[in-house]
Amino acid sequence: MNRCFRSSGFSLVELIIAIIVMGIIGAIAMSRILNANAFNVITAREQIVSVLRMAQQRAIGHEDVVFTLRPVADELVITLEASGFDIIDPVRTPLATVGIRSDSNNLTSCSTPPDPANAITNLKPLIVEFDALGDLKNGGVVDGAPTYPTSITTGMRICLNNDPLMSICVSAAGFAYVGDCDA
Repeated sequence: MNRCFRSSGFSLVELIIAIIVMGIIGAIAMSRILNANAFNVITAREQIVSVLRMAQQRAIGHEDVVFTLRPVADELVITLEASGFDIIDPVRTPLATVGIRSDSNNLTSCSTPPDPANAITNLKPLIVEFDALGDLKNGGVVDGAPTYPTSITTGMRICLNNDPLMSICVSAAGFAYVGDCDA
């Protein structure tokens, strides 16, 4: 007796084609769901925190260090100086659709937007000075409210798109961290 068995599964070719089609559909769906501009805010936040921490470390035991944050066209330019010379080459990161504001000595949540006078622009950069102990010394937005330089006593916050989860807090001791400053 000769029995003929038919398999009722998929062939290897059919499985590969199905996986490729699902990958293409997934890539298209993800590009629609995840807007590329959402990553600009995260990139800007991480660059700012990184250079602020570098500024604090560089200042400890050495000399005063000045951190400057300035939007130029569609980029955010971050510089770090000590005694008039650049410590690092300016850091440039995409800035499209990112609104940046800062407040000195005000650590309330970014859900309460900072004073509009403290919007950071090309003509009104944020400047933060660290002393030889790595503590915040002076800071603020040039021509902001209050005007730079302001003596920092409680810390400062940098709000990206007025989103508390995307905010940056800098304690009076000079440590920069991500998140809502109220928490």
